[in-house]
Amino acid sequence: MKKRLSCFSSLLTLLFLSISSLSLAATETTSIRDWQIICGTQENVQEKRCLARHAVTNDEGGVIGVFTAVRKPNDGQLMMEIVVPLMLDLEAQALLQIDDQPAVKKGFKFCSKSGCHLLLEGDDLFEKLKQGGDLKVGVTPLRNQITHITFSLRGLSAALQSL
Repeated sequence: MKKRLSCFSSLLTLLFLSISSLSLAATETTSIRDWQIICGTQENVQEKRCLARHAVTNDEGGVIGVFTAVRKPNDGQLMMEIVVPLMLDLEAQALLQIDDQPAVKKGFKFCSKSGCHLLLEGDDLFEKLKQGGDLKVGVTPLRNQITHITFSLRGLSAALQSL
């Protein structure tokens, strides 16, 4: 049974990633505060799909973290993903802190060539994110101390309403 759940979870993850990295034939991008809404249609599908995205960059302009939210096409359920850089101590897990609330640990779902992926689930967490100002994600690089990547939550609630 656990093996089936693991396979289902993996398939769900792949579905999410395929949606969040849509190759859209025609796209339109709008901004809501610190978030971008990217909408378009896939070449083989006429249905319009949208995602909300916020990227954090370093001083040189390189992307160091991406926070993406989408709705599953079949039931409209909200899914969120955070991607952070590779070369992390995965056993240390990530620390998620919304504003000044206590931090919670979250395990990484997997790592790919684009980074290490955290999948966020749960209506309680989503509500807290919508009401927050910043999400601080603490990650531990290999042989190093914890580093924080701060994602702005300004505009997230409105961005999610537009999905």
